[in-house]
Amino acid sequence: MTILWLAYSVTNSALVVAAVGVAIYISRSGSSFLFTPIIDRWSRKRLMVLSDIGRSMGLGIIVLGFFFFGFHLFILLIGVVIVSMFFSSFVPASRAIIPNIVENKTLSNATGLLTSTEQISGLIGSIVGGLIILLYGYFVPLEINIVTYLISAVLLSFIFEPKLQTGTEKEIKQETSFLKQFKAGFKYINEQRGLLLLLITTLAVNFFIALYQSFIVVFSSSVLEASAFYYGVIVGGSAFGGIISGLLVSHLKTDIKFGFWNSVSVLLTGIAVVAIAFTGNLFVSLIGFIAIGFLLTLAVVSFTSGLQRIVPKGFIGRVLIIDQGFSYAISPAGIITGGFLITLLGVRHDYLIAGIGLIILSIFMLSMRTIREME
Repeated sequence: MTILWLAYSVTNSALVVAAVGVAIYISRSGSSFLFTPIIDRWSRKRLMVLSDIGRSMGLGIIVLGFFFFGFHLFILLIGVVIVSMFFSSFVPASRAIIPNIVENKTLSNATGLLTSTEQISGLIGSIVGGLIILLYGYFVPLEINIVTYLISAVLLSFIFEPKLQTGTEKEIKQETSFLKQFKAGFKYINEQRGLLLLLITTLAVNFFIALYQSFIVVFSSSVLEASAFYYGVIVGGSAFGGIISGLLVSHLKTDIKFGFWNSVSVLLTGIAVVAIAFTGNLFVSLIGFIAIGFLLTLAVVSFTSGLQRIVPKGFIGRVLIIDQGFSYAISPAGIITGGFLITLLGVRHDYLIAGIGLIILSIFMLSMRTIREME
């Protein structure tokens, strides 16, 4: 949040925000494929600890670079690339470790609780971060993030992760080469036709999500004329919706028909984005972003919990990180397109196009029986 607000407030350019967004997603995508053969071979706990240390280092580069040289886009991009690279290993590792430490019947509970906890951090962090920026500037929240990542790394080191693997999973994890593990992950996905089709359609969904999501800062600043604090409230509102959704998923059993629930979530998200495009009111927009946070979290947790339930433990890490890699790969196209649309037509038209695109895609997904009945 701080980085995007910093980039836009200093330059007042949607294209600069787009450049930062593209750097984030390209580094996340590339590093996702780099970590693909590693995530099921290495200790996922150690990978998470390493990721937090790496993210702390990336933010440290930004802080030190700005302290000595002032604002430079190049310094910002270097730090963003490092932070994003380690983020791409942390998220799938945190999801892949869950089947190893909880029983199958509690997978959706555990994944939903983890997601809600992350959203709570996002809610508090966004609001407090916006207030800190308003009162003290950009350095303080970045410095706080450096410390919190290091604290997180220490706490994660206390997680107990079972080391013993049995049967085929032991062979997959310990006895095959990195290249074979990489190929095996893609082969597994290719053999699961429903999963493959859902992943392909999700690429298009992520394009339209990137079309609007990376420019919340532009929408809140130019349309809502909101300060950094209210921008934080909007981002926090989206996190609040995610908290509620994460806690409800296990009760709704959305991991059973996760293809259907993904499609419905995309449809309702598109409707919410279109509604936001027509309003310039802070309160109405906040309600819309809360709804979007709820719906996207519902889709993500349902999808992840469903995969944790049906994919063998020896493959789950690779399936999750391959999905993440392709999702991030398409996002830069959406960000670049969004930057030009905003420059040419304005941010409201950008949001309108994104919402309509999501609605059309969701109708296509619901029409596909393979996706709709996937469980």
